[in-house]
Amino acid sequence: MKTRNEQLSYNNTQLQVKVSDISVNYSQLQTRYEMLQNKYDQLSNNNSQLQDEVKQLKDRTEEKWCPDGGTRLGCSCYFKSKEKNTWYGSRADCQKRGADLVVINNKEEQVLGSRTASAGR
Repeated sequence: MKTRNEQLSYNNTQLQVKVSDISVNYSQLQTRYEMLQNKYDQLSNNNSQLQDEVKQLKDRTEEKWCPDGGTRLGCSCYFKSKEKNTWYGSRADCQKRGADLVVINNKEEQVLGSRTASAGR
């Protein structure tokens, strides 16, 4: 049977081993935290740069004007043709302008379409 001093010495050794393990785990966690913090900083910086680029692109597209007779809605220009034509003829006319016949996707386009009639995008 162990004496009280032997038991205390054994317990002390076990505690030192656990403290050492905890210290190693803490160091590993600290290293991982620093790596994650660096990645977060990089992603945050990239996000800021992307937001700046989006703003610049948005500003550039909002500055663009529609060709004569066109009406702007969002990033699209709509043009009302005064000529009567078939669907195919109208589409060919739009394509000559670098556009296509519109497909009405929402209420805003429908309202605009009723003001500008069939249009090219």
